[in-house]
Amino acid sequence: MAKTSTQTRGLQAEDLVFDGVLTSLGSVMTLHRFKQLRLYFTFNAIPTTLPQDAAARIHPLLNLLKITGGQYIHVGRDIALDEGGVACRSRQGHHTLVPPEKYPFRLYMVCYSSFLMALNYNLHYSWSSVLYTLSGVVNQAEALTLREELYKVSNIRQHVLEVTRPLSGTNRVVNMDNYYISVQNVQELHLKLRANSKHYPSHTILNKGDCSRGDYNIAVSSNHGIFPAPECVANYKYMQGVDRLDQMRGRFSVVDGHSYQWWYKILALALIDVASSNAYLTRRLVKLEPTTRNPHIAFIIELISEASKVSGQTH
Repeated sequence: MAKTSTQTRGLQAEDLVFDGVLTSLGSVMTLHRFKQLRLYFTFNAIPTTLPQDAAARIHPLLNLLKITGGQYIHVGRDIALDEGGVACRSRQGHHTLVPPEKYPFRLYMVCYSSFLMALNYNLHYSWSSVLYTLSGVVNQAEALTLREELYKVSNIRQHVLEVTRPLSGTNRVVNMDNYYISVQNVQELHLKLRANSKHYPSHTILNKGDCSRGDYNIAVSSNHGIFPAPECVANYKYMQGVDRLDQMRGRFSVVDGHSYQWWYKILALALIDVASSNAYLTRRLVKLEPTTRNPHIAFIIELISEASKVSGQTH
C-alpha cells in the first residue's frame, strides 16, 4: 500500500494552511518577494561593533521599534513597566537566581496600560554600551551624557532609567512592582538629581554606599479586619500592561515555532512578535472589530497575506 506524503513526513504546520496538499514556493509568493523578505530578515553587523555590543545584529530592529513605539497613539497618564522573558539558551543571557527563571533573556518594556501597547524596550544581556544600544534613537551627545549618568548605578536601575528615559518631564505615572522600586529609583524618576550641583543639599541624596545593614523595627497590628487598599495599589491591580502584552504575543508567536542555533535570531523573532501585537492593537483603534469570531487570527492571516502578496496586490 502506497503512503501519502502526509503519512510519510508526518503532519506539518503548513498542512493546516494548504489543506495537506504539497505546494511550491511559487504558489505562495514570488521569488522577488522572497528575496526581499530574506534581505530584510538577514541580521548582519559591522565587524568592529561586535566586540563592544553582543547584540549588534538585532539592534537596528530593536531601535526601530523604540523610535516608532509611541508615534501612532496619544499616550495617556498611566504607564506600566515590567520585563518579558525570551526562552533562549546563550552565554550572553542574564541568568537570574532570585527569582529562579528558565528564560535567561529579559526584555524590559514600558507599555501604555489602557491599550497594552509597548512604547519602549531595553534588552538585558551580558555586556553592552549605551552608545550602541541607543544608536539612531538619540544623538551622540545625549548618549554620552546618559552613559556618564548611568556609570555608577546598578544594572537594574540602569535598565529602568534607560527604558523610562523618553517619559522624563512628561508628568506620567510609571507603575512597577517591588522588584524595581527603591529610594534611588524614585529619586531619579521624580527629579534629575546631580551630586555635584551647586548649592544642592548633599544630605538629601542617598547613594548606594550609604545604605548599611542594620536592625529594623516591625510593628504588627492586632486588628484583622479588612481595610481598603490605597488608590495606587488598587489602580495597579487593573493596570495589566506588559503581562497582557506577553499573553497576546504568545497566542500566534513566530519565535515559538522556530528553533535556531544562533541566539540573536530567536530574539529577533521575539521582537517581531511584539511588533505584530502592537500592529494589531493599533488596528483596533482605527478600525471597528470585524464580525469574525476571532479578530486577532483574522488580522494575522491578513498580515501574512500582505507580506507574501498572496492577493496579488502591491503594498
